Amino acid sequence: MSDDSATEPATATDATDAAEAAGAAATDVAGATAPTTIAVVGAPGESGEIAVWHVQLEPQLTGGRLSGAWLVDPAADDAGATLANLFAGAAVLAAGEEVDVVKRTPASRVDLAATVKALRGHVKELKARVAEEKAKPGKDKLVSPRFPTVADVEPIEFGHVGEAAAGRVLAWARGLEELTATWSELESQRRRRDYLREPWGAESRPVPLEYAAD
Repeated sequence: MSDDSATEPATATDATDAAEAAGAAATDVAGATAPTTIAVVGAPGESGEIAVWHVQLEPQLTGGRLSGAWLVDPAADDAGATLANLFAGAAVLAAGEEVDVVKRTPASRVDLAATVKALRGHVKELKARVAEEKAKPGKDKLVSPRFPTVADVEPIEFGHVGEAAAGRVLAWARGLEELTATWSELESQRRRRDYLREPWGAESRPVPLEYAAD
């Protein structure tokens, strides 16, 4: 499923396919153990179903970053198994109150405010490294990178969603997509310069996430 597809009830096969995709992303970056997918999950809509959208955080991605929506009936016997598959290899961001079956499904929960704060802190680190480089003899005319501003993540509404329950979740997924675009530009600026590759590596990094305490 894609971000412009019709929403459909999730099946065990759909959820397993999503889990395999998320798991592959989590292991594609050499040495990475952190999730490179965020599963955005909503509160039940009028139909009683909860929606899940995936946002891919992998730095070098050929396709779209959003996939979904999977619709899960929280009262279904297989709801827990379906969510476990959808959350496999992913971190979870709740767009609304988590129902009991979501709460019972293990996965790291993203602390969005802390993540944004950490990214802003990293921009300060990068700027400090630039200043250090410019202070070296003969480097005073070094052109400073134009790092993007890390904005707060806010929902970005989308007017054409088949299922109302998926709309709010998609809005937050699109907000996260903006954050990934900012991070990609930040990484692009960093990787163009030898003195910024040395401390943090030459490869593109997935968006670093901060997590809520258990």
